[in-house]
Amino acid sequence: MAADRFRLLMLWGLGIVLAIVVPLLYRSTYCLAQSPDPFLYSQAAKEMLAGKRLYLECWQDKPPLAIVAYALPQILRPRSYSAIMFGLGLSLVGQGLLVGWALRSNVVVALAAFLFIAFSPMTHWDFAWPSTEHFSNFFITANLVVAYVICRDRRFSLVQCLLWGAVSSAAFNTRQGTVFSAVVPLAALLMAEAPLRRKTLGIAAAGAGFLAAWLAVLGLVAWIGDLRGYYHTVFTYPRSYARLGDRGQVIELVRQLLCSTWLPVLATLFAGLSLRTRYRWLAMVALVSGFLLCLLPMRAFPHYWVNLLPAIALLVGLGLDACNRSLRGLEWIGLATVAIVVLPHADRHLRAAHAAQNYEAYVRVAAAADRLAPAGATLLVNGPMTCEAIQFASRLPAAHMYSTAFQLGYPNCTILPRPIERIVEEYLASPPGVIVMPAVDLERLPQTAQDPTAMRLIRLLWKRYTYRVAEVVEGYAIAVRTPPQLSPSPEASR
Repeated sequence: MAADRFRLLMLWGLGIVLAIVVPLLYRSTYCLAQSPDPFLYSQAAKEMLAGKRLYLECWQDKPPLAIVAYALPQILRPRSYSAIMFGLGLSLVGQGLLVGWALRSNVVVALAAFLFIAFSPMTHWDFAWPSTEHFSNFFITANLVVAYVICRDRRFSLVQCLLWGAVSSAAFNTRQGTVFSAVVPLAALLMAEAPLRRKTLGIAAAGAGFLAAWLAVLGLVAWIGDLRGYYHTVFTYPRSYARLGDRGQVIELVRQLLCSTWLPVLATLFAGLSLRTRYRWLAMVALVSGFLLCLLPMRAFPHYWVNLLPAIALLVGLGLDACNRSLRGLEWIGLATVAIVVLPHADRHLRAAHAAQNYEAYVRVAAAADRLAPAGATLLVNGPMTCEAIQFASRLPAAHMYSTAFQLGYPNCTILPRPIERIVEEYLASPPGVIVMPAVDLERLPQTAQDPTAMRLIRLLWKRYTYRVAEVVEGYAIAVRTPPQLSPSPEASR
């Protein structure tokens, strides 16, 4: 008895240590800039915190709660990527605690699920940065926990249904496709031991929770943003974005899952174990709905698979619980299996991140741009992806609400809320005070081009106004605008 109590205390102690250490580990990887996305959303959040209205004066292509997720760390530490990485770690700990609470009857099983949630993002380079998928996973996890509790108890309460609806609404307003996680509690409710009338009442309660949470989000948008812009970004833009993809990209996304991650191995192993339990239908609905919602954008970006992680974490818990019930002690083998799969990948990722310094290089470029900028200047940054970190790290406001280089290029420019021709006209009417771009691109400026790319925009600005290269830092030329020419050249508008 004393040995069991000691082992239990050790496991709880390990869980507490992980809850403290995980955010610090993710924070320590901030020096590695892997994707432009966190800088785009953090930039929108930075400008929103500076007083600009979301979807009207600052914009990015995600619902409001996603932008808020990037704003919260900046309340304490503005323009801090390390704070946003720390926020990612806290989000993972929150998800782990939710699953751990649901599986608390077996601490070994709860710890295995927590370990998977905490370190599985480090098993693939495109999972380990603070994406909107990670922040929406908190709501997916909450829906899965509600579904598990309903299945475990074989009954449900109206409070659980209200929570299910509210969480689903929050998921939708963080990343639209994740609203499909609501299917899992629905399946659990339909399998519960209750008359049809009560099940109907439960679904109605979920609808009320969804509507109440949505009204709260609309109130937030009315306060910090623009409702018309919200409608376009949340409902119109995703359909246009999906049309840029095709079945070929969906097939490529599946190939990436099968060939470049360990997720299929773990999912197959623990799904097989879960089929031996009375939760088999819950496990299958969770896995299938998670798989399908990752395919919804119809683009071949591996980080979409991050939204599958909560479902696999649930399978880990259900599968290990089945092991324990059939032969006591097998859950330890399951815990070791999870650790053997995720921890070596996490170690490699941490080593690679600590050896990288590309984000620090962007910070140096941003600091130089801030130092050289004239009073009241705005900033336009162009270059290879992840250079968006320069805009985020700079104190200078963006030259325009549509300032991301790859979104100004084809075909992304065709789905922006504003026509690209009008955006170019607005840039020419109110030019940036500072332009940052790779020094090698200076040679391309005299060339002519008809495609609506950021380079064409810079070429037009260069013709109409006078820019001088004030300094080259980390391979980036920092061009500062001098007082505009009195007579712009006629070809500037071509």
